[in-house]
Amino acid sequence: MIESSHYIENEDTKIYENVFVELSLSFEGLILRGTRIVLPYSLYKQAIDIAHEGHQGFTKTKQLLRSCVWFPKMDSITLDYYRQCSCQAVINTHNKTPIITSEGPDSPWTKISIDFFGPIFPSNDYLQVHHCDYSRFVLIDIISATTDKIVIDRLNRLCSIFGIPLEVRTDNGPPFNSAKFEEFAKYMGFRHRKITPYWPQANGQVERFMKNLKKVIQTAKIDKIPWRDRLTEFLRSYRSTPHESTKVAPIDLFFNNSNTSRLPKLLAHIKGPSLHDMAKANNKYNKLKMKYYADTKIKRFNQHFSIGDQVLVKQKQTNKTVSIFDPIPYSKDL
Repeated sequence: MIESSHYIENEDTKIYENVFVELSLSFEGLILRGTRIVLPYSLYKQAIDIAHEGHQGFTKTKQLLRSCVWFPKMDSITLDYYRQCSCQAVINTHNKTPIITSEGPDSPWTKISIDFFGPIFPSNDYLQVHHCDYSRFVLIDIISATTDKIVIDRLNRLCSIFGIPLEVRTDNGPPFNSAKFEEFAKYMGFRHRKITPYWPQANGQVERFMKNLKKVIQTAKIDKIPWRDRLTEFLRSYRSTPHESTKVAPIDLFFNNSNTSRLPKLLAHIKGPSLHDMAKANNKYNKLKMKYYADTKIKRFNQHFSIGDQVLVKQKQTNKTVSIFDPIPYSKDL
């Protein structure tokens, strides 16, 4: 058929219809598409195996295949192979799902997040950060270790001053996974909400604050001043600066018109409900704005899973040679 240049359509040749005019025979009797060898179905997997040796990425694997061989639906078949390869366990560029924004709390200190910063050299102290998710007001304790006893003691002291929150959000670190902390949560009556493991975005508000905290400690070292003094200066300014989400200073929402900055401020310019209403409206607007940016600019896609689908689960990376995902796939049962 190729020698006569006469295309005959049947079930076996239909997939070659669009490229038939490009096909030819080599002197050795091989079917060519241009200068590339056309492979039979039985050699598809072997060719992809060879092109993917060393686990180079999907694009590079396709480029190597395209430079030497061709077969129908090569891109989609290669992609299916690539998605089943063990190298998926070390790739951190998987499609992200659209952001689901959560409803914010209605008043200060009803929902808080706790995180740690440290150890801080050379004292090896840690900072236990308590973040009010409504006002963005932050309270910090300097602690010697992150044991459950110390963490509970500091949180208990704050509860005696500001009241018991409805919800405490933490990561999955050892002090928060302990039986003592769960007993404390039950005794005090607050809900202990642990974020998704290895997914810091789930606690984005406090994570952003921790980045600022890191800069504060580092600049103190550069400026050769005690980091505790720099931390006090930073908190004084931070608490009186309008937050980017609420457009209201954290201290105004937390204490209802106060001032920690040394700059003069007219404390009675906004009162009561109007200030809180403004903060809630601004917070809602900025959450929607963030969601729009994240979903459209970063190309997020809805992920649809069915019962029986195999998925990879993130694991703790104890060193740089450990893969991001557990290489053993799990089956979705629910």
